[in-house]
Amino acid sequence: MRLSLLLEKVDRIRVILEDFIKRHVSAVLDESEEMMRAREFNRSDSLAPLIATICDQEISADDAWKIPFYMSSWLREQGREFNASSIVEVGIKNVKRFLAGFMGDRWPRRMDVQKRLRWLDNVSFWIVDACRKIRDEYGNDPDNLFVVKGGTLSPPLIYFILKQFKGIGPKKASMVARDFAMGVWDWYIGLKERLKQRGIDLRVEYPEFSEMPIDVHVKRVFQRVGLVKEAEASSQDYQNVARLIYPKLPGAVDILIWCVGREYCKDSPKCGECPLNVVCDYSRTRLGLV
Repeated sequence: MRLSLLLEKVDRIRVILEDFIKRHVSAVLDESEEMMRAREFNRSDSLAPLIATICDQEISADDAWKIPFYMSSWLREQGREFNASSIVEVGIKNVKRFLAGFMGDRWPRRMDVQKRLRWLDNVSFWIVDACRKIRDEYGNDPDNLFVVKGGTLSPPLIYFILKQFKGIGPKKASMVARDFAMGVWDWYIGLKERLKQRGIDLRVEYPEFSEMPIDVHVKRVFQRVGLVKEAEASSQDYQNVARLIYPKLPGAVDILIWCVGREYCKDSPKCGECPLNVVCDYSRTRLGLV
């Protein structure tokens, strides 16, 4: 690709991205009452967002972020508090039983029985393992994860804080680091409020060090738009394109690209509805604009 064409594309995508982020943030106003209660719980509780992040794999993100809210009710029915030590005491088998009951008819249709059982085995183990680490190494308080360096964090540091936990790999850790850098996420907002009460001013420096999680959606969209060449693209190519698009917070590029990949740029693409069709090589060819 000619450098001039690449720069033209990233400039136009930057404008689309900034508009998309504004609409993305305001979209929470249209959430269901159930989701709003879950989000409020995730903001107010120190353990909830960690568990939700662990659960957010293969299933609906909305369902994953409801799990802590319903788990707290389940524990309360047993006369237990929702904290790390209680969950360790309950044990993997009972956590697995709760998760199976919660998922019920919520399973994605694409997940067969074996994948569902594997999810239950893995996630129940990861949750209890994470809670044991919180109990034994962080005084039973997940907020203590973030008091390192007096609460002055960076995206790479947040990344490695989260990578301590089984079930939180590079993609999830990068997404959390990005959302902390944006400063608008429930986990960050609630954490900042709680640490402020402890006299700690939580701040995220160097947001430009955030990275875009690279998954199948990112690869497909970047290749179809014409930002990278499939046969030659490396992970560094994707990251540097993201830095060109949004240098002040490259990780935020994923908010738009992931949505485009999931909603529009699929095996049967909806090019006519896609917000990137004005800059997309693949779309312009399909729509007969070239």
